[in-house]
Amino acid sequence: MSLVVDATIARGEFSLSVNLHVDAGETLGLVGRNGAGKSTLIQALAGLIPVKSGSISLGDDVWDSPARGCFVQPEDRHCAVMFQDIRLFPHMTCLDNVAFGLRSDGVRREEARDRAREQLTKVGADELIERRASGLSGGQAQRVALARALALEPRVLLLDEPLSAVDAASRPMLRDLVGEALESFKGAAIVVSHDEADIGVLTGVIHNLVC
Repeated sequence: MSLVVDATIARGEFSLSVNLHVDAGETLGLVGRNGAGKSTLIQALAGLIPVKSGSISLGDDVWDSPARGCFVQPEDRHCAVMFQDIRLFPHMTCLDNVAFGLRSDGVRREEARDRAREQLTKVGADELIERRASGLSGGQAQRVALARALALEPRVLLLDEPLSAVDAASRPMLRDLVGEALESFKGAAIVVSHDEADIGVLTGVIHNLVC
């Protein structure tokens, strides 16, 4: 099932035309300078902002097409996002943060917590399960955010600057972790960064995003 984007996205005076095709099991790395529209594209794919023209589709499902009067809400897109600013709930434990999306999808509490615990272990964050998110370092928070995204078993995975909050010493290890997660991900994945070195370790296509 392929993610296909052939659209123009506008925000104020800013406009970005994008033509992308990402197959299931493929990772696309998007590189661009600050202000090139990387995060804007992620938000459009996630359904947080509509496209101005053109369309976004996953397989036969059209997510956004102004010409057809079609717009699928974010919660119905089977899409998970790891945002640049992470967006963990600071008052919740890491386990509850990861389980939150599952609970919102109607998964029973114990099953959601079991799946959350499994994902935290996979990203090497099992020791953080009972820690509150407010006390995490940047690298720890990124691990929890990645676990939260993967726990939803999405068909599309979007990573917006996944290493931006990580110090230099932790960056190589987290790069490897993200790379391993993407290699085993069965859906379509997009990683955006301003730094080619960050996504150069990932298998897949690197595309330069120019507004």
